[in-house]
Amino acid sequence: MSKQVKKLTTGLTGLKVSPNPKRTLGILYAKTSRALNKLPADCAYRKYTESIISQRSAIIKEVSALASGCGPTLIIGYSN
Repeated sequence: MSKQVKKLTTGLTGLKVSPNPKRTLGILYAKTSRALNKLPADCAYRKYTESIISQRSAIIKEVSALASGCGPTLIIGYSN
């Protein structure tokens, strides 16, 4: 039987553990993207920030895939 352990602390003073970090990050990235869409398309800040957001969103999707049982497939893919 596998036990799931609930994380009680981040180890950082004053920083609480988020009950649903993937959802929270997804919402924040979407909100940031909407704000960036108000900037000119050729703005350097917009380009770099959109790049960072897309990379981080991809990481969140990978973590979601690992949680749903696709871990061995991803590990095999990385090792090849």
